[in-house]
Formats: sequence, structure tokens, C-alpha cells
Amino acid sequence: MFGNQLAIMVNLMETEIETSQFLTVDDRLGRLIPLESSELTGSGETLSEVMGSIRPLAFEPELVPKVWGGYRLLEHAARRQKTSDYSSLVSGNEICRIGESWEISGVEGKSSRLKMVSQHPSENGQQEIWTLQQLWQKFGASLAGSSFVTQPSDEQPPEFPWLVKHLECNDWLSLQVHPAVIPGCDSGGLTGTTQLRLFNPESASKTETSKARVELPDEFPGKNGKFEFWLVVETAIDSEVIVGPVREDQREELAKQVEAGAREYELLEAGLLTRLPVEAGQWAILPPGSVHTARGVTILEVQTPVDVTYRIDDYGRRGSDGELRTLHPREAARAIRSGTGLPQVSHSLLWGSNSKSHVDQSTQHKQSSRLIRHITAPQDPFQIRFQKLGNDLQILNLEEMTVLCVIDGELELIWKHGTELLEPRDVRLLPVDLREVSLRSKGESVSILLLTSSSSFGGNSPSSVPR
Repeated sequence: MFGNQLAIMVNLMETEIETSQFLTVDDRLGRLIPLESSELTGSGETLSEVMGSIRPLAFEPELVPKVWGGYRLLEHAARRQKTSDYSSLVSGNEICRIGESWEISGVEGKSSRLKMVSQHPSENGQQEIWTLQQLWQKFGASLAGSSFVTQPSDEQPPEFPWLVKHLECNDWLSLQVHPAVIPGCDSGGLTGTTQLRLFNPESASKTETSKARVELPDEFPGKNGKFEFWLVVETAIDSEVIVGPVREDQREELAKQVEAGAREYELLEAGLLTRLPVEAGQWAILPPGSVHTARGVTILEVQTPVDVTYRIDDYGRRGSDGELRTLHPREAARAIRSGTGLPQVSHSLLWGSNSKSHVDQSTQHKQSSRLIRHITAPQDPFQIRFQKLGNDLQILNLEEMTVLCVIDGELELIWKHGTELLEPRDVRLLPVDLREVSLRSKGESVSILLLTSSSSFGGNSPSSVPR
């Protein structure tokens, strides 16, 4: 199994794991366990006290079983835990298919747990466990600098702005769409029938809103619009994505057919969706209201921190309860109508022989041994930059909080008090209080993604150390 590498099997009947439940890897027992919801609150007064010193933050991967998932994310998570013997823990004959690995999340109830525990034990003698949301609420200024806005004590605490995942779509992801709710709308944790303010593109210049009655399924709580960036990091023989609408003037017709219960093949035949083969190195930008699915791909996904999804087609699959998984045609149609832009899939590769970009907002230039591409545009809710580094040392000045994702190759990450060797799919949160870090490839080259807020578009690029 896993190409003669790690063999990890989970008896789903014994552990009673629901398909929406998070899993984590217990590095003492060397097995998958459900992620506990109760967490200890730390007592450190500063981020430096909690960490021992300011350093890049690593979080435990949180694994989500999905009917369309596979085994590569499970294998990688196990390898990262440094536990040697998993084969002796086989206790059943079912393999847990993992569809998502949540790398960095501040989503309430699903917040990432810090890998490096506090230097100080709690009152009961145990090490303190910190979540990203706790760190964000208590030490937001150390993480984000001047961009962190402290809320009055009587208001909701600020929300961590990004959600970073890896997806493994071994089978088709459900054909789905995410709504375009205006940021700041008070709709968090909603269930049942609720009034939401929806973005109306035709009246955007007048800053007007329209109201629609939306029935939110209980399993999809959330608040603001969901903007997604996909980077394809691994593919199979039949790797494809399907997106739509193809043109803006098709939006209403697509919404009508979805509301009438049209399935994927019918929408493709009508020319309202397009099917595209993809390779590792291609990327997609999916604004709210974009219909999308994929198969045969492992994806690095960056999104705004919203967990609202409406299924249009699920290909007749059943959930853990044996029932057909719920579709949401009416909600999906409204999300399509309120869409804020067309989905874009790159024609080029970020690495490999096809080096010329065909996406309008993507720019590239070569400096020394590095290649830099700005992928998302300034008006997008976050900025994504792809960089290819050689083995000459590069300095990254941290003007704001940054997420570093290793895509291909091995990266040496160096800061004032330490160094760390990162592998593909490793993700680190770099607090602004680090001031700067140094980066270099341990081989011929390494490919990384840097995630920052859109306010600093064009900044925070590594520069070569003067010789």
C-alpha cells in the first residue's frame, strides 16, 4: 500500500469516525484519532514566552475523511509525525480516505493546533496546547503587526483571515459553488432560514445590496464570501477540472438549469461548464459564485475562512449513514447569480517547460537564480506569489504576516534563533515579529508560495544577500 511505503489502516466502525470529523495523528501511539474539541488555554504573556523565542509557527495537520479522497495526504501526515512503526497498528480492513488536510485554520471549532508547545507547563503539569485562533486573539499584533485591528471587548474577536488546505481529489469532488456574501455580514454560525446580504454585481458601483432568503444546511455554517485559489501540485493520468460559467452572459442560464436540478453532464452539454485537463504547476482562481469540481489531482488551496458549500451534483454517492448526500440546487443557483467574477484556469505551468503565463494578472521576471510570479491581483482578498529559489541565500523581509508553502524541492528556512529543513507540502506561518528570514534550496532549486494580504501587492519578495 502507498507504493510500498507507509501502511495505515483505520477501522472506521470501531473509531466511529464521521466523514465530517477531523482526525489528527497521535505521535505517541502512532495512530489516527479524532481531534478533541477541548483545548487548554495558555498562560504566556507574549508570543515569545509561549514559543520560547519568536520563530516560524508549525501546526498539526488536521485530516478530514471524504468519500472522494485518497491516501497520499494520510501518508504525508504520518511521515511528518516522525513515528516509525505504523504497520503494527493495523486493526481492521478499511482504509480511511482523506480528502482534506487543513494546514492553517482559524475557523471556529476547527482551529489549527500549534506543533511546538509552550515552554511552561500548565497548573496540572501538562504542556499547554495553543490553537491558532487563541494565538491570533491574544498575540495578533505580534503575528500581523500594524494590520491587526483590535476589536472592542464587547465585539466579536477578529478572525484569522486565511484558510490553507491540501486537497486530494482521487475521485470527483462534488460539483459545487460557494456564495458571495458581503464581507462583514453578521451571518456566522447560521442554520435554518436566514436573511443574508448578497453581493449584486450590477449595482456594485452604487454599493447597493439585495436581500434573498437563503436556507443554509446545518452542516455548512459560515459567514462571508468564499474566494479560492488552487495550485495543482500532483496529478494522475486522467486529471481534470470542470469550471463555469464560461462567460458572464451565461450566469443566469446556468443558475436556472442548476435550480431545475441539472446534473454535471447536462451543464457540460449546454456549454455552461467547461472541462479542462490539468498538469502539476497549473493554478485556478475561483471567485464566489464559481461552479467547480476536480478529479485525479492533489491541490494546495488558499481561501477566505468560510466553510459554506452548496452541492450541485454528487454523482449518486452515499454518505457514512448510507443515504445519498444532500444536494442544494436552490442555494447553489442563488450563489451563482450573486457571483463576483468568472473562474480562471491558467494555460501555463508555474514550473516545467511551459513557462509563459496566459493569465492577465500574472507577471513574471527573473532575478539572479529566482523566478517570481504574482498570481492574484491587488483587488483580490489575498496575494499569492510563486517563487523558485536556487541555493544562493535569499533574505525575506517580513513587512507583514506571511504564510510559506513548500511546493517542490527542499527548503532551508533560517531565522535569528534557528534553522529548519522543510519538505514539499510543509506550511509555516511567519509572524511579522520575526522581522526577516533567509531562504535557500538544499538542492538545485526549490519552489515556494508566499501568501500575504492584498494590501502589500508587489512587496515582501526575497532579495539576494550581497556578496
